[in-house]
Amino acid sequence: MTPRPHGPQEKDDLLQMLGRILVGAAPRSWSHLVYTARIVGAFSEHTLDVQGPDGRVHRFPVPGGVETAAAGLKRVCYRPGRGTWMSMDFTVQRTGRYDVDYDHSVEPEHAALPAPADYARELERFPRADQCVPAWLRTRLGRAGTAGPSAVNGAPGDPGGPGDGPAPLTPDEAVRMLVFAFAVRGADVSFQGPDTLLVPRPGGSGVPTDVSRFRAALTGASPEQGARHAAEFVHAVWR
Repeated sequence: MTPRPHGPQEKDDLLQMLGRILVGAAPRSWSHLVYTARIVGAFSEHTLDVQGPDGRVHRFPVPGGVETAAAGLKRVCYRPGRGTWMSMDFTVQRTGRYDVDYDHSVEPEHAALPAPADYARELERFPRADQCVPAWLRTRLGRAGTAGPSAVNGAPGDPGGPGDGPAPLTPDEAVRMLVFAFAVRGADVSFQGPDTLLVPRPGGSGVPTDVSRFRAALTGASPEQGARHAAEFVHAVWR
């Protein structure tokens, strides 16, 4: 089933959250920062470069929550048959202005190449019509032993044709979507165990919340269903 295109508000919420997390991790004196995400299939690289007032650029560890937000942003940027970005540069100025540059077609400049299967997985998660698959990706798919994009997406023609749509959620993706839904509402949750989230409450204490049934119920669901149920779950347990 072709997913409903996500609206600009969802994308803006993610970008605002990314900006808050990145600025919060920056040193006291800085002029601008650049966060870069390269995501292909299950492979991802993330870097954060911060320029100080003296013009020198330093690399900082990428703070927690950023990778989850970037994965969510990649999903909401998906367009049926056309795919989504594989690399993104997110620049924040000290003034608060930010710019984002998505690249859908140029091969990312990876520090280490993804595994061959990751290229096939990219098209499984975010199908593209044949004419929207760049030549370099076709080459990578050939090395992965994949016959071509049609073998993956089953939709060689119209970019918006039937059969397009991200792959169903895995158990881990379902929980990551829930963590993201909490983050959008301003709640920084943490894990106490594989199926227990600590949800913050006023005063700094965390309330253990079982998410095992949520994980089981959302496994195999579409990303659209996952996002909706995650938002409903957060609304029910955190106000």
